Amino acid sequence: MADSLEDDWEIPHALDVVGGKRAVAAASDSSDSSSDSSDDDASTGLNGGENNGPNRKRRRADGSPKAKAPASDKQVAVAAKAKQRKSNLAQKFAQLQEQNRVRIGEGKGVEVFWETFEKAHSKLAPLQLDEIRIRDKHYASADGYTHTGDLAQLAPYLDKAVSATGRHNIKKPKQPGRVRILFLTSAATRAVDIVRGLKPYKRPETKIAHLFAKHKKVAEQKAFLEKSACEFGVGTPHRVRALIEQGALFLDSTTLVVLDFVWTDKKKRALFEVAEVRDELCVLLEKHILPACISSSLRLSLF
Repeated sequence: MADSLEDDWEIPHALDVVGGKRAVAAASDSSDSSSDSSDDDASTGLNGGENNGPNRKRRRADGSPKAKAPASDKQVAVAAKAKQRKSNLAQKFAQLQEQNRVRIGEGKGVEVFWETFEKAHSKLAPLQLDEIRIRDKHYASADGYTHTGDLAQLAPYLDKAVSATGRHNIKKPKQPGRVRILFLTSAATRAVDIVRGLKPYKRPETKIAHLFAKHKKVAEQKAFLEKSACEFGVGTPHRVRALIEQGALFLDSTTLVVLDFVWTDKKKRALFEVAEVRDELCVLLEKHILPACISSSLRLSLF
């Protein structure tokens, strides 16, 4: 390794520490000492050269940057193995998503949800999981409707899911700080798209609570909820949890919570696959949504 570095890189002169100050070590050839010293000062920044500091780039004698040493066969093999592993995982996940999508359409959504939640929230003990485990009666199934998460399919899906809750229309709650149907998704950009996807349900008096970080701060959303009851709420887990725990959003009038389960982002990650979202979502489900499903008429559904 030392031989290769000496061939590829210019080795700067050693620096001595004398009286707390650095000085360039004297060169063996006294006739060239002045020129060697000035070259070293320029490369190390001792005389105000442009490459100052410990992170300076090594350069050739003519000032041009050194070419990066080629990767060894071992490094190339390791990189190729990591790339193949990533590709295999992505393929495996895509297959699992397709299987889950079909199972949801076959009316097995509650099984799909629980398998996913249990795996994602593995910190919970079996007894804790049993206390919040939901059954078929806590799930609003859109039986026979297999979708891809495309927003053009949102209205037909929602009609079936709402009917599964025993209701035939979506009424605005009577008290402020409430939403009748709550959508949870992984990104603010997707939340904006879902709001657009609810266009078939919009009337002049319809209100949709934007419960995500884009454009609005928590204080603004709290002020809106203090005086508003909404047919729909669309948000991300972190913001929805914050609003619930700060006493601005209540679930006692919510009849349906829809998880944006099938859709994947540009990196092909679904709702439970985005690490920073998954942890918040699991806590939101554990602390607020699943207990409400068990103790009230709230139902969960997967879109």
